[in-house]
Amino acid sequence: PCTHTHIHTDSRRSQFWYVWASNGRNGFLLDLVARPDTLELRLETYGAGVAPVVTKQYLSIEDLSTANNSVAFGNEMYMTMTRCAGAVKSLNVDLTYALKDKNDFVPEIIYLALKGLVPQIESYYGTIGNGTVAGVNYAGTAIARTTYAFEVGLEWLQWVMISALSFDDTDLRIEVIGVKLANSTIIATSYVFFHGTAYHLNDPLVASTRFTESGAIVNGTRVFGARITKSKEIDIVVECSAPLLQFALLDVEGDTAIHTTVLGACTASETISGGTFRGTSALLELKEKQ
Repeated sequence: PCTHTHIHTDSRRSQFWYVWASNGRNGFLLDLVARPDTLELRLETYGAGVAPVVTKQYLSIEDLSTANNSVAFGNEMYMTMTRCAGAVKSLNVDLTYALKDKNDFVPEIIYLALKGLVPQIESYYGTIGNGTVAGVNYAGTAIARTTYAFEVGLEWLQWVMISALSFDDTDLRIEVIGVKLANSTIIATSYVFFHGTAYHLNDPLVASTRFTESGAIVNGTRVFGARITKSKEIDIVVECSAPLLQFALLDVEGDTAIHTTVLGACTASETISGGTFRGTSALLELKEKQ
């Protein structure tokens, strides 16, 4: 599909590429993970009312190649800006998509100042044209493609994430990412698309993003919430949740574990222009100490 150049990762760097989508009944999250000494393909498939299934496949680091914002893991899987295709064991992936907007979650000045200590996180947003994952058709479904890399600290870093790409009767999209500090303070930035305008809210001097709930378990449900404000332009409160049954244990890094679903139910209220919107297809993720 494209020409790739073989690369070697350094002794500490871990790189991640992933795409996910959900229609509220079914969903998937496909991770391509390049660790210092191995490659991991990880496909999580979700269905309403049933526990998710996590399928993993490992390859040699020699099978990694990248070029022009695309990545390939040998002949097993490739991901570009317009297509992702391959298989994880016996589960086939074949997607085409159009990505229209991009958000950088870490301000460049902070990334450069703390390079090696914070990841550079980029998300692209769009819609699936044609495609199936593990036999489920996702044509017309919203999709996000995200890349990030860690130089150090993956085993102890904790984070929280809400990614809600589809609400009823609106073009609203929200993605919020927060990193938890040693004192449990969460530093967060966000992306919002609303009424045809994209808001790239990674500068705390001009916008405020604050988690109000960060994955706590309440009556068998994980609860997430955030408030996003920018001057007199937007003021959004988003509240999301999903039953524990719907969360997959993606991985264990050091003494932390990653819990993720793509079937989160969300309610978003925007107070400046008015409106309350609901969706049932959000990615909710928590990386926490075990």
